[in-house]
Amino acid sequence: MQLLSWLQANPQLGTGAILEHWRETADGPALFKLAEWEPDFPEAGFEPEFDDTLTRLREQAREQRTERLYHKDFKLLTPEEKLELQQLLAARHKPG
Repeated sequence: MQLLSWLQANPQLGTGAILEHWRETADGPALFKLAEWEPDFPEAGFEPEFDDTLTRLREQAREQRTERLYHKDFKLLTPEEKLELQQLLAARHKPG
């Protein structure tokens, strides 16, 4: 958490400055090891997986919003919420 807070306060710093700042700490060796790590990237990159994840998150958010509106007392829905619920339910039942 300290590292994340420090990075948020210093977003302009690169890997070398980060490693130097944390060199004499208990976490320094782990950060050096992480900096040397070269992960194997898929040939297609991570973009397809990232896009798929974003799509699933959007679908999940839509579904949660639909459920919230659906279970709310209909009399308490604003006209905008009623229209939104109608559109969400219609999209839910579209093929594909």
